[in-house]
This record gives sequence, C-alpha cells and structure tokens, in this order.
Amino acid sequence: LVALHRFESVKKYFHHGPALARAGPVELARQWEEVKEAFLETCDSGGWCRSSVADRLDKWVRAAESERLRKLEQWNAFHMASEDRDSRRMCRSLASREERCSGQIRALVARWWARESRRRVKEQEREARRDARSYEQDRRGAAARAAVERRAAAGEAA
Repeated sequence: LVALHRFESVKKYFHHGPALARAGPVELARQWEEVKEAFLETCDSGGWCRSSVADRLDKWVRAAESERLRKLEQWNAFHMASEDRDSRRMCRSLASREERCSGQIRALVARWWARESRRRVKEQEREARRDARSYEQDRRGAAARAAVERRAAAGEAA
C-alpha cells in the first residue's frame, strides 16, 4: 500500500500513446527522473539493494538508447518540417522582395538546423554504441580479473 502511494505523484505520466506527442524531450527526461526515484524508493523500502537496482535500470536505459534517439530524431524531423512549412507559407505571403528573401533565408537556416540536428543525433547514437561496447568490455575485464584472482587464491590455499 505504501508502494502504491509513492507512485501516486507520478501516475499522471503513464498514458497510452507516444510520450513525445504529449511532452517534449526535456519534460520527458524530468518525468523519467521522478518515476525512477519513486521506483528506487519503493525497491529500497522493499529490502532490495538500491544501487544494484539503479545499476540495472541504467543498463536498460543504455540498451534502449538507440531506440530513444531514433524516436527523438523522428520527433525533431516532424517539428522541423512543420516549422519549414510555416516558414514557406510565410515566405509566400510576404509582399516585398526583401521580405521574401528574408523568409527564404529563414527556411534555409531551418533546413540547415534540421540537417545539423540529424547529424548530432547520429553522433549521439555512435557515442551510445561506443559506451555500450566499453561497458561490456569493462564487465568482461572485471570478470576475467576475478577469475584470475580466484585461481591465484586457490593456488595459495593448496
């Protein structure tokens, strides 16, 4: 019952449908931190090791990074296209040549910004993949060191 009460403050974030359609990336990150904290508090009060649960959550978050970045790219593309349409519409409605040129420059900047955003998302995906590989290598290295230490300890005991 206490656990359910902890989730009372964050249940408003649980809806059907795409989360990015309801809130932007910044708001979703803030909501995730609230939900995560409520979950960790519940696990902690249930007797689970908070740090190991947090580590598992972080691992799952890293595993879903590429999908999250893909959805963010789609969200960005949709909003950039919408801004582009608005910019073109405005450009057509402007009266003077100077105003049309100004609108064309804004449209050009919006397209450049969209392209730059896609490039940044791809770079973040590459970094996430590198981080995941590094995490896996660190985990394997730690396991190998532990095995060597166990063998050495077994050799000393004999």
